[in-house]
Amino acid sequence: MASGVAAAGAVTSGTQSGSTSGGEDGSLDWLLPEDAASDGSANTDGSNASAPGPVYEDGEKVASAEDDAASDDSATADDEGESGDSESTGSETDESSDTESSSSETAATEERTESATASQDTQSNEPRRYTPVDKVPWQWPTDGGVVGNYGEGDSITAGIDIDGQKGQPVKAAGPGIVVYAGSGVRGYGNLILLKHNDEYLSAYAHNDTLRVKENDVVQAGEVIATMGDSDAQDVRLHFEVRKDGQPQDPLEYLPAR
Repeated sequence: MASGVAAAGAVTSGTQSGSTSGGEDGSLDWLLPEDAASDGSANTDGSNASAPGPVYEDGEKVASAEDDAASDDSATADDEGESGDSESTGSETDESSDTESSSSETAATEERTESATASQDTQSNEPRRYTPVDKVPWQWPTDGGVVGNYGEGDSITAGIDIDGQKGQPVKAAGPGIVVYAGSGVRGYGNLILLKHNDEYLSAYAHNDTLRVKENDVVQAGEVIATMGDSDAQDVRLHFEVRKDGQPQDPLEYLPAR
């Protein structure tokens, strides 16, 4: 291992047709014959007048009465038909108004939803700002057992080795900014360096793929790489904690598990 690492939806309303049949009924009243009064007056005049009046045969009287009744029925049927047409037109107008109102409300709701989504997208696209933390909330960078402790072996190592499977997530051990992401440091393979504040750095080596680039700001627990075996004999994550540039035992900072 290298002994040091460089840090770098409008609503419309319908109108109802009103009083159509009533107005037409009134206008047709004067056309209807006065049945009982008219007939009584004619009969009285015919029987009491001294001058001879018109003579009606019984058959003619019956036919005249039937014609009058038929005329009454026809006028009534016309009135009812016009009234029914008016009611039907009013009902269709109401249904059309309800449909247009529902469509307008749906369009307004969709417009509000799109506006809220656009606002969220704008906020999520804004670049994060790096803010150094006073105290790093350390957490384990990946799952797996420790297979190499700090300072073990024939040569002193600057961190710990954690075993795992190739491709499993490697996460930021604390919030910070990426100051290095690449493979230019011999013995570390694909390496990421995170700066947490002016005092602490953390290093993640032997990765398979890197998910971040330099100057990216990350949160604790965010996936920054996948575990691999770059510049190593087997799949593992080499993890370091450095204070003022000097290597520390990561187990003194990570929570017990």
